[in-house]
Amino acid sequence: MKIAWKLLLATCVVPVLIWAMGIRIAEIAEESLLESIKSAASVEVRSVREQIDRLITNRTANWRAYSRNSQVNEALAESNSRYAAMPDPAAYVLEQDRIWAANETAASRRLVEEVMGNQLSRDLRATLEVLNEVSGYPVFGEVFVTNAHGANIAQTGLTSDFRQDDEEWWQRAASEGIYIGDAGLDESAGIFSIEICPRIDDQDGTMLGVMKAVMNIRNVVDIVDSHAAHLAPDTELALLTADAKIIRIGNTHTEPLADGSRFLNGVDRTEIAPVAAAFGIDPRTGREKLSAYAVSEAGGGAGSLGWIVVQQFDGETILAPIRHLKRQIVIVSLGAALAGLVILLWIALPLGRRIGRLNEATDAVARGEWQTRIETSGNDEITKLSERFNLMTGQLSAAARELTVAKERAEDALSLIHISEPTRL
Repeated sequence: MKIAWKLLLATCVVPVLIWAMGIRIAEIAEESLLESIKSAASVEVRSVREQIDRLITNRTANWRAYSRNSQVNEALAESNSRYAAMPDPAAYVLEQDRIWAANETAASRRLVEEVMGNQLSRDLRATLEVLNEVSGYPVFGEVFVTNAHGANIAQTGLTSDFRQDDEEWWQRAASEGIYIGDAGLDESAGIFSIEICPRIDDQDGTMLGVMKAVMNIRNVVDIVDSHAAHLAPDTELALLTADAKIIRIGNTHTEPLADGSRFLNGVDRTEIAPVAAAFGIDPRTGREKLSAYAVSEAGGGAGSLGWIVVQQFDGETILAPIRHLKRQIVIVSLGAALAGLVILLWIALPLGRRIGRLNEATDAVARGEWQTRIETSGNDEITKLSERFNLMTGQLSAAARELTVAKERAEDALSLIHISEPTRL
């Protein structure tokens, strides 16, 4: 390998090492930044999830406690006893449901007055009034109690049906002990809400009936908004249902139950962890997003709902400093390589030409061209080598001349000898 190529290789090694080391440092910095962001975001979404779970757990506990008071138990026991004495309680419930649905008839008005005018209904309404006064808004849209046959026995407002045992919430509560329905618009109450439905049992564990409380999720929205208030402008905090429908995007007008799958791009929803983070692409903008999320765990107030709290960052914005650093490293490395190449060309090309002239002169001497000389300039090792080469060739040239002279003299002497020998003869 020629010296120039060796010098070129040596010159490129340093920029390559700078580039490799710089890129690795940038990657470590990026990993550290992402871990820091993921950790902080995970704490945030976990806090939101826990607050929502606590809220729903407390609301559920309050109604469970209410359902155990003597007034509720006595009203249900009396109603169940009366229904049990009927020849066909199920047929009676169906008939009452038909009357209930026939609005503005005398029979319908009497049935509504019977259910809504009793002492338990008045107590339920009084309880809601206190809650609303303390909270400053309707905390519960409606609350009603059914007996063991699914018939309404007390309620705070007019429901669309009298019979409830054909509803999923009633059946789930009766079989599981508690049912919490997913977020949705309650048509009877006219609010965006969830359903809290505890089963009511007597002291022996026998089912007396089921209560349904339609909880306004305004408190849930307030929790999301309060946490979103201190986030950066390009960061979103969202609460999603288990099937990725939007319940709320913090401090943003939100279309109820719109598709929120963009918040979970990059997340394997079949194996979603309680708290984790993932990168994905926003299908609306094509920009990279980093999402940290927390899922309601079993046992929490919203545990059966599987709600997902997501904090989403603009990945390109948070990684911009690191990516800028990477570009700078590449530019510096290329600049160093270019500078090294220029310096190499400034040094190596003249050096290569001088070594080439020395090589040509050596070949010339090998052919017997003793007068070969190399032009010298400068004061480096090549110059000194060239001067010694010139000295050597000068000495060789002088020696060659002396040999030539000696040869000529020897030839002259031989000629004289040959001339003189015939004369003697």
